[in-house]
Amino acid sequence: MVAFGDAPADAPKLAWTGRSYSVANAHPIAAEAAAHRCAANTDGGVAEVVETILSDSVTVPVPDAAGGHLDGDP
Repeated sequence: MVAFGDAPADAPKLAWTGRSYSVANAHPIAAEAAAHRCAANTDGGVAEVVETILSDSVTVPVPDAAGGHLDGDP
């Protein structure tokens, strides 16, 4: 799970989510609650992080009913 925020009302979700980002132009309360910081929302900060996460994602094998994997790997 990933959370983004910029306002004081976002602070609880940012603190709860392990992978949280405040944007560079966030209110100080939101910035303090987040684990990470990204570029301002006006500079595409959220999009940059999402693109990075998606490009770094790994295909996760799906287990079949017998406990093996559908792709044939054990």
